[in-house]
Formats: sequence, C-alpha cells, structure tokens
Amino acid sequence: MNIRYAKPIDKEQVVSVWNYCFEDGEDFVKYYFENVYDENNTIIIEENDEVLSALQLNKYTIDLRDNKYDVSYVVGVSSKPEVRGLGYMKHLMAYTLEELYKNGEIVSLLMAIDYRLYKRYGFDHCYDQIQYNLRTDELLGFRLSSKLRKATFEDAETLSRIYTKAMESLNGYAVRDEAYFNRFIKEVSSESGYIYIDEENNSYIAYYIQGDTFFVRELIYNNISSLKSMLAYIYNHNTQCKKTVINAPVDDKIKLIIANLKTCEIKLIPFMAGRVINFEKYIESLNSCNIDTQKINNKYIKIKVIDKYI
Repeated sequence: MNIRYAKPIDKEQVVSVWNYCFEDGEDFVKYYFENVYDENNTIIIEENDEVLSALQLNKYTIDLRDNKYDVSYVVGVSSKPEVRGLGYMKHLMAYTLEELYKNGEIVSLLMAIDYRLYKRYGFDHCYDQIQYNLRTDELLGFRLSSKLRKATFEDAETLSRIYTKAMESLNGYAVRDEAYFNRFIKEVSSESGYIYIDEENNSYIAYYIQGDTFFVRELIYNNISSLKSMLAYIYNHNTQCKKTVINAPVDDKIKLIIANLKTCEIKLIPFMAGRVINFEKYIESLNSCNIDTQKINNKYIKIKVIDKYI
C-alpha cells in the first residue's frame, strides 16, 4: 500500500474509481475533471500502479465569525469494491488529516453521505439546510417586479457581487469570487440547469427542471421584495412544473411569506460536516479569546485536546 499525491498519469484511474462510486452524469464528470480536479490536491492509495482509493481536497475560503479561513473541502472519497472493508479509507483519512495539519490548515469541511463514516475521524455535523416541498400553484399570490435574464459567463462578477451582499450579515459562509462563479456557471450548465439574474433586485436563482419538478439549488436575494419576485418567477412555470423543491439556508424567509404553510412540507436537511484541524490555532484566531490571558471568575482555564489522528 502506497499513499501519495496523485500524478497526471493517475487521472484516468481516479476518474474510473469516481464513476464506479458516484452516480454523476457524464457531462458533470467531464466538467469536474476539466475545471475542478487538481492532482496536487488529490491523495490516492495505489498498489502495483493501480489506484484503489482516492479523495480530493478542493480549496475554498470561508468566513467564520468575521475571520477568513482557507479550508480544504474533502470530496470524492472513493474506493474500489475489492478493497472495501479492508481499512483503506482509514489509512487514506489519517494521511489526509496529517497533511492538512502540516499544511497549516485550521478547519476542514465535507459533505457526508453517511455521518457514521466520518465521525470516527473527528468530523461532525455543523450546517443544515431547509428544504421546501410544495405545489407550484401555491405561489400564485406573488408577482414579478422586474424582468429576469439568463446568466452568461459575462455575469460572474455580477453573481459574485449579489452573493457577497446577501452573505455580509451571516456567519460561516463560503467566500465566492468571480473565478468561483465562472466555474459555477459551467457546473450548472453541465447538469442541464439554469441561472437567472434579477439585477434590479440584486438576486439570482439557480435551478433544474426535473420532469414535473422545479428544483431550486440556490436562491440568493437581498430583500423580501426580491424574494417575492423570484417566487413569482417559479410560479410562472406552474403549467410545466407541478411541484417545486427549494433548498435554502436555515435562516431563509420563504416560510414567513408563503400563504399556506399547511400545504408545504418543510424538512431540516443535514448539509455539511466539519472538523477542527489545529485546535490551538483556531482558538488563537478568535478575536474575542486569548488562550494565554482569558479568565473566568479570576481562574485560568486549561484545555487538553486529544486527537487520535493528528
């Protein structure tokens, strides 16, 4: 068993393992491995020149309590079926966590398919989403206040500006620049989705039409008026899409303005798991806390942290 960072020659095998493990469409896989994948952020286990397990450490910046952290988002954790249950994932995750620590990272994130798989490595639930399931005609009462237009690659800066404005009062969000939205537009397009912008109201919507369902991946707005206008845009698909599903942050305001919540199913969906990589640096990074001088009732606090993997 040899654990190492991937080389360009490994890419085809990494794609093959990914395709075996995940049910992503051909267009999305093509998009991902042409626009996101980086062998320098990919860790593999190989034996006899055969890639048996792999994961990627995609780079993001998050804003957490007004501090910016460069984080690795762990994705694509995958193994060939013949090595499952033999401890390969344990070796892969242990190596990865040590690498993140050595690289100076303070926190890490992942989207867990099964939380039980990652709790043993120190990851735990930290973010939820709300999911609305409703009949599209329940949005009858809303009216468009301006005309939306389809986003193009020329709109990456506009999308970034709208998003950043909407996030400025929140905590724990991903920082998204123009380069991110260039990739985002490509990603949504690769999954046959759409992005429409209401520039007058500083809002945008990213969605997919899946059979008779209007599926909203992301709805970003900066005031209630713009939200109402976006819900009207969704309603205007009511003859085409009988059902609407909207994924939204937990502080979303849709539940406050829908006419009849009784006909709307609202689910709390576990969304993201996180882990502190370097506890000491994390505590030091908090503006309100200094671990050398903080006192409670005139007594010093000492904290001992035991990490089985770092």
